[in-house]
Order: sequence, then C-alpha cells, then structure tokens
Amino acid sequence: MLCADHPKVSERLKHRISDTPVCVHGRRFATLEQARQAVTDWIAFYNHSRLHSALGYLSPMQFEQR
Repeated sequence: MLCADHPKVSERLKHRISDTPVCVHGRRFATLEQARQAVTDWIAFYNHSRLHSALGYLSPMQFEQR
C-alpha cells in the first residue's frame, strides 16, 4: 500500500516538484499545494479504488481487510 509519508514517495515527490512550474509525471501545477493534493488523491485512488490483478482484482485496502 502507498502512503504519502513513505520515504520513497516523499523523496520522489520532492524530486519531482522541485521545479517551477510544479510538474509531477508531466502534469503541470500552478502551486505546490495543487501538486500535493493531486498526489494525495492519486494515492487514495490507488489504495481504495484501483483493482489489482495480483490481489485477486481487489483494491489494496480490500485485500488488507479480508
């Protein structure tokens, strides 16, 4: 499961958003806060909604809760 506070995610995020304008995976943001919100939203989607074939087509949260 991904967490925004995970060291790898934090380091990648810091590296990706060090330029102005803020860019994360090719998407430009006007502010650092907008970039952080987009990453937070993506992590929530990844953990709660995105189905993973390796987890029997469950989200990571569904897999953890069973």
